[in-house]
Amino acid sequence: MNALRAKRVLSFCLALIITLPLLGEPIRFTPHELEYIANAPPIKIAYFDRTAPLIYRDSNQEPQGIFKRVTDLVLGHAGLKGEYHYYSDRQDIFTSDEDLMIGVSPEYAPPQMSLSQPYLRVQTVLYFNKRVNPDQLSEKWFSAVEGINLPVEIDLNYVHYYPTREESILAVENGKADYGYANIFSVAYYSIKESVRNIVTIPQEQGVRLYSFGVLKDDKILLSIIDKVIASIDENTLNNLIISEASKIERRVSVNVIFETYGKWLVMVSALIVIILVISTTYTIRANRRLKLQNIRYEALSQISNECLYEYHTKDGRLLFSQQCLRLFGSGKQLEEARVLLADALQVSESESSNFSIRLPEVSGGFGTYKTTTLHLEGSDAIIGKLVDVSEEEAEKRELIVRSQVDGLSKVLNSTAVKEAIAKEIEEREGDNLHFFFLIDVDDFKEINDTYGHLVGDQVLSLLGRNLRTLFSNQGIVGRIGGDEFCVYIPNATTIEEVILKYEALVERMEDNVGSLKASLSGGLTEVKEGEAFEEFFQRADSSLYKAKQSGKNKLVVAP
Repeated sequence: MNALRAKRVLSFCLALIITLPLLGEPIRFTPHELEYIANAPPIKIAYFDRTAPLIYRDSNQEPQGIFKRVTDLVLGHAGLKGEYHYYSDRQDIFTSDEDLMIGVSPEYAPPQMSLSQPYLRVQTVLYFNKRVNPDQLSEKWFSAVEGINLPVEIDLNYVHYYPTREESILAVENGKADYGYANIFSVAYYSIKESVRNIVTIPQEQGVRLYSFGVLKDDKILLSIIDKVIASIDENTLNNLIISEASKIERRVSVNVIFETYGKWLVMVSALIVIILVISTTYTIRANRRLKLQNIRYEALSQISNECLYEYHTKDGRLLFSQQCLRLFGSGKQLEEARVLLADALQVSESESSNFSIRLPEVSGGFGTYKTTTLHLEGSDAIIGKLVDVSEEEAEKRELIVRSQVDGLSKVLNSTAVKEAIAKEIEEREGDNLHFFFLIDVDDFKEINDTYGHLVGDQVLSLLGRNLRTLFSNQGIVGRIGGDEFCVYIPNATTIEEVILKYEALVERMEDNVGSLKASLSGGLTEVKEGEAFEEFFQRADSSLYKAKQSGKNKLVVAP
């Protein structure tokens, strides 16, 4: 163990001798500090993605930037190793198990954090669009980065937030915002990277920010080592490192840069392209001959076929129909409308073959549903296809869908469909109009079935459904919940009295006899509050309905 420790100390001393020319003066570590360096595991370093070029993550999610380079320099001179850990939220770092946080300014450091002496002094600048007068920033839009504290003088009513510093600078460049504040390194970095032309900068006298290392575990020895290394680093060395890192900018590629870098290769590639074009032209001529023969066969087939065939050319938008298509769509307005609709649909289709349905106007004046099958002809811009009339099949499908949503006896929406319709109405609710919901059921319906028979009971439900449709179908959503229980959802009502009058009209209509029977109704009414879930107002209406039943039936109870 002692031999291993001696080996580590010897390695550190050798590294110190090698790096000595880079330091402004020799580093004098205490015996405790030397022992700490020899035995310390890798230092756990916390950082969060601030903004380039200070500290950021590259395409491989590795830390880059000035803070990272300075940290590597300091740890290397101290003979220590480090492990970088990324945090998306700065506050999580303060409660973590990390040893060191890089890029900490005093105004953001918590009281329990010990700070090293500053290693970087950064000037804050005002950057603004050149059309803006920097002396008249009142009621101008400030470009802010999400999660960054705003200067106290900023009017919060005139702030645009952006996810990154780069986006906030580009917003000012493009006129989406008027001005902002940032460190001079970041403004210069993104101005060069994005080739900005509309941004002007002004240094701020009070806008200097110092950056230090933050020691998270009150590790005084580590803090002392870092302070000694920072004090020993030559200022020119540090400045060269900062300039080198700040100038690592991935500029946008221009035509001149491409020719300067790849000119010789471009000549060779151009020659190769000419050769390929010659071969391709020869192949195309042969393919056109085959296509001409296929076209002759297609024209013959379209003449003798009883199907609606068409040919569409993607380059010039020409759409040619067979004689059968002309019989379906005529030769006037319907034909032109059908040609436009089908051409638009074919432009969307980019695969070699496709199948889709489309509604087209017919010579009879109505619309028909057609299924089309298309095929792109190899070596040309032509698409050929056929239209098959599936209007009857589609009508049957729609009828089946309607049947699945409507209660067969009462002809109102069934339980599932009415809940879906109400949910959609709630989701699309706008304005300040009142919305109401009430439940209705037939009084003593079981006794009606037992006394008069289920046929009469069904006649009562059918009558109730017809009256509900007559009174509410144009104003609300009507459905059968189950058994003899029905519901009505009324959006955009003016007053509750209007809804109660509608209910009373329903009761009067139910006084029509079904045979010798006169059925009565009980109801529970409630107002639907904005943002309220279906289950909440349903429960209130159900409770009111129960109270109506318990208090003598044949009445409407309004929920409080």
